Amino acid sequence: MTRTALSRLKRLEAQRHAPPTTRHHVVRFSPAGVLLDDLPKGTFMAVTDHGTDTEWEDCLAEQQRSLTTPNAGK
Repeated sequence: MTRTALSRLKRLEAQRHAPPTTRHHVVRFSPAGVLLDDLPKGTFMAVTDHGTDTEWEDCLAEQQRSLTTPNAGK
């Protein structure tokens, strides 16, 4: 390697450092707004928990039935 390439490599290695550690906290809430998990310190993402996939599919099917049934909302 040339002297220029070696000095450039040394400078790049000196600048290299570990990436910052990110902590991902997710907090689950019920659809009524009740906290289901412990509230962490710092930042977090709030997610509404609609239950298992089967429960969610059942609620979705019921909603679709109520929306498509004639005179359902009247």
